[in-house]
Amino acid sequence: MADERRLWTVSAASILASGLNPNGFRAATILSTYGNSAMQMSLWEWQQTALWPPEMFGVPLCAGAAALLWARSKARVFDWLLFLAFAAAGIDMVRNVMLMGLIAPIVIASYIPWKRTVPVLAEFLVAVLVLAGAGAQMARGSAFQLRAAEWRYSAGTADFLLSHNVSGRMFNTYDYGGYLIWRLWPHERVFIDGRALNESVFLDYRRMANNAEAIGGKSADELLNQYGVQVIVMGGFEFTSGEVYLLPAALSDPSQKEWKLVYQDAAAVVFMRHPPPGVEPLNSLDALISMESQCAEHIQHLPEQSRCARGLGDLFARIGDTARARRWMAYYLEHRTEPDPEADSIYRGLLGTR
Repeated sequence: MADERRLWTVSAASILASGLNPNGFRAATILSTYGNSAMQMSLWEWQQTALWPPEMFGVPLCAGAAALLWARSKARVFDWLLFLAFAAAGIDMVRNVMLMGLIAPIVIASYIPWKRTVPVLAEFLVAVLVLAGAGAQMARGSAFQLRAAEWRYSAGTADFLLSHNVSGRMFNTYDYGGYLIWRLWPHERVFIDGRALNESVFLDYRRMANNAEAIGGKSADELLNQYGVQVIVMGGFEFTSGEVYLLPAALSDPSQKEWKLVYQDAAAVVFMRHPPPGVEPLNSLDALISMESQCAEHIQHLPEQSRCARGLGDLFARIGDTARARRWMAYYLEHRTEPDPEADSIYRGLLGTR
């Protein structure tokens, strides 16, 4: 009984210790409020996971559920509870789908009746095939390189900032935050990253990234000044929705003189108020070329996410560059994965055939 008393004592102490935080014992209330915040409602990773068409989450979810139902008479209660908890978390938020990758293989391997024996030669054959497949990927430079998805981020941007010892206050796009922390800390600190730690900062971030005017809040310029931003590191899009970040497009205007484009590639642009010695400003319009390269690169790797091309078509139509607007809207229509009558109508208007 001594062990049982110790267990209850430690449990009670742990419950009391959980209240030692700014919100006390209101964890459930705070989580509910946080779930309805503007930040969670606008970020893709916190949206509910689509179950159709079946993808990397839905397939193991169904397979794991089928394995548990098949062996329902002998499946452990703990496995049911863990599977259901991880399934609910994954369905509730996109950012939790990886949890299914932890539990589904375990229940599938545990409860599917694997009766057929595999010849020893077949085991060796599987090993050879795995080695051959891995070797081919390594030879192509797409596996075991610690940079399999480097195209998503701008290694060149980090190299540029480090090589020029840039340490001024930085504004960056949300999805680049984690990568920039990894590459630049402690020389440089990010403005925001995927931890999304502060809702008011996130709302300011949205206004700055979209070059908001001073309507119902501070303008992008006012916020950049308020935060003392000296360096802007931005991609051009929220690729899932195809939303174009308007700040780099606005700063590409040759008539604005405060911000200088100092670096651009197929992943990001860098603007600075005061470039360091030895850094010559680029043509500011090259920021638009970077945005085009970013979109083309993304669609090349993820053709199912082509809405950035639609966003570029809208952007160029807005600034009066009809030729580029037509080209990118046509590019979107060629790569789209579902009907979009509105885009068809916009494209006909750009062609002058509506």
